[in-house]
Amino acid sequence: MWTFFENTAANFTKLHKFDKKLLKETDFSKWAEEAFAISTKYIYKGIKEDEPLPQSYIDKMRPIAENQIVIAGNRLAYMLKNLDLSGAVKRLESEPFEFTPVESVPLETPPLEVEEPNFLQ
Repeated sequence: MWTFFENTAANFTKLHKFDKKLLKETDFSKWAEEAFAISTKYIYKGIKEDEPLPQSYIDKMRPIAENQIVIAGNRLAYMLKNLDLSGAVKRLESEPFEFTPVESVPLETPPLEVEEPNFLQ
């Protein structure tokens, strides 16, 4: 299964080049603005509510969606690589770690008792 995802990611990356400057934009609201601009300019154009999408539309919009996936994946990777976790690592190293073996965790959870709302009585 992972091979499928790896191959798909590799194919998308080869097919969809983008400006690496986009990776340095870490403001989520800017990402939302970009996505909104793309969706209003391309994606939602010509769509009619409650009508199936024609295959020609899907074929035309697929590259745009794939490109957005490539940008999103690269942005996520960029952000993860640039996280400063030094403080968290130091804290984890200084705190004792308690491991709870899986066998000691109850497999069955008792039923949750919920009081019936007044309006249903």
